[in-house]
Amino acid sequence: MTCSYPCGCLEELGSRWNLLDIGGQHTQGQASVNLVRYARMFVKSVPLFIASMSLVLVACTAIPYDQQGAGVPPEVLQTYSSTPALPVSPKANDCGPFNHDAASTSVTYENASMGIHFAVSYNEKWGYPDTSFTPYSENNGADHTAGGVAFGPPMRGDSEGAPGCDLMHSYQLTFLPPHTAEAAAQRIRREGEATGIVPDTTVQTINGLTVVRYSPPGLCDNPTLEVIGTKQNYSFTTSCGHGTQEEWDYLEGVVKSITLMK
Repeated sequence: MTCSYPCGCLEELGSRWNLLDIGGQHTQGQASVNLVRYARMFVKSVPLFIASMSLVLVACTAIPYDQQGAGVPPEVLQTYSSTPALPVSPKANDCGPFNHDAASTSVTYENASMGIHFAVSYNEKWGYPDTSFTPYSENNGADHTAGGVAFGPPMRGDSEGAPGCDLMHSYQLTFLPPHTAEAAAQRIRREGEATGIVPDTTVQTINGLTVVRYSPPGLCDNPTLEVIGTKQNYSFTTSCGHGTQEEWDYLEGVVKSITLMK
């Protein structure tokens, strides 16, 4: 609504809100009188309105942050929250007790076509009572030619916190095309540049094998040892790690058990 002067605005508002012709009996002059009356009432109410709002603001700011929203329906809080509450993960008794004790034995993984075998730790009691947790699990790569192997202790694999009793292995091996340590370091740098974070790489020797050591950028801090082979390169890493010395030590222990096959 556009008005050229204040009274014009009041008249327009009055006509829209039926303030000028209540009952349909008022003349234009009476309407003007009514407008003046309403204007005076409005002016008188402004100080009271401002004072009331000031009290509301003071009351709101006096409430501790962690108590604000008390009594508000949860769906409203979630609607206006920038980080809505995540679903609650299942309790241990939903699936039974979760066993992740120390390994009690080791199992050999062998893949002649990929030219490698190595030892993986295992405990037949790992996981939940009613689930079967194998020493390792093979999987195909995106191109169905390379793929890899998941192995090591169990970790809960609930998808996005949804209820369930799924488990996954803590470590994995990915088969890569064979190339030198220098070429592997260049590839790692290129991959890092694509994300804006270039990891440091170190070339070392473990068990007579040339190994490139690094931690790729990502949501998890995954220690990685890429073993330089002849048939393949072998990238050993955590499934979703924390970059701890324990994780590095575990991977080095696996590499020490490797025998490359011709």
